[in-house]
Amino acid sequence: MNIIKNLEGKGYDAAIIGCFYDPGLLAAREITNRIIITAPVEESLHVVASFKYAKYLVELRYRFGWQISKRYAFESPPFSEISKWQLDQQYF
Repeated sequence: MNIIKNLEGKGYDAAIIGCFYDPGLLAAREITNRIIITAPVEESLHVVASFKYAKYLVELRYRFGWQISKRYAFESPPFSEISKWQLDQQYF
């Protein structure tokens, strides 16, 4: 933690904790005010999560024929499917 605090004092913009399990990541963020602290596991999981979400959107398209909206992320399901799955009773 002393090293991280010293780096911030020297004007560094960021620090990467180079251990895969990210020990001390949250503690390092708590003791600093300006410097960005990151680590491999956290960033890896962010990347994986975005790929998983993209896979989900592609799956929706192929399974249900939903199309990408130009204005929003995805168009809502057709009213016939909403009624068939009784989503109107569950969520409206």
